[in-house]
Amino acid sequence: MKHNHGDEQTRTSKRAYHDILLPDGTLQQGPIVVETNSDGRVLGWHELQGEEPFTEWIGGTFSMSDCNLTR
Repeated sequence: MKHNHGDEQTRTSKRAYHDILLPDGTLQQGPIVVETNSDGRVLGWHELQGEEPFTEWIGGTFSMSDCNLTR
């Protein structure tokens, strides 16, 4: 998946997990999808509602405390 920002193209990836551990320690049960940029920074996450194209199933728990967030 690519997003165009001016002349620059940024690759993003989507990965699905069973659940997500939020920075405040809350465990949000899923399944959930985490979208990251090419640097591995989290762009966002949402609950998985059905099959999504270009989404890789990882499983397990994704920990937000182990990553960098973008705003």
